[in-house]
Amino acid sequence: MAKTPEREKLYTWVDTIHLVNEGVFALNDRKDITINTLEDVHKYSIALPRGDVSITTLNIFPDHTDDTYIVEHQEQCIKMLNLSRVDLNYNNDTGFFVAAKMLGFSPDQFKQVFITRQTEMGIVANKHTNIESINKIRQAIVTLKKNGVYEKLQRT
Repeated sequence: MAKTPEREKLYTWVDTIHLVNEGVFALNDRKDITINTLEDVHKYSIALPRGDVSITTLNIFPDHTDDTYIVEHQEQCIKMLNLSRVDLNYNNDTGFFVAAKMLGFSPDQFKQVFITRQTEMGIVANKHTNIESINKIRQAIVTLKKNGVYEKLQRT
């Protein structure tokens, strides 16, 4: 799960597993897309999943933006991008490329054209989980890192 201030209020953060680069993606052959700031995103059409953090991050208000398409799932966004129905999609680098591959697309078809931030992805626990259990999970992760299993898991 992505670590956000909102989620930290709801869950106990156990440990960071992976860092991802959140940002905007386009088709690799779209040489006409130039994004240097978040404001530049508003020059292009974009597909975003309903309720996604990207709507807040990009300061997009769907009912006021003609070129913003809100859909149910991230996979729909990637399909729209692949079909050139939109210019952009917002995601993180790991999630985007894994989803694109699962949809049968080559990662080489796409590029990340702008990075908004780096986000921690990790393990969370219910706020009511006892601290002993959380500490056991944390210790298990330390053990996995020491014995090299953690690194092997990250490469798969």
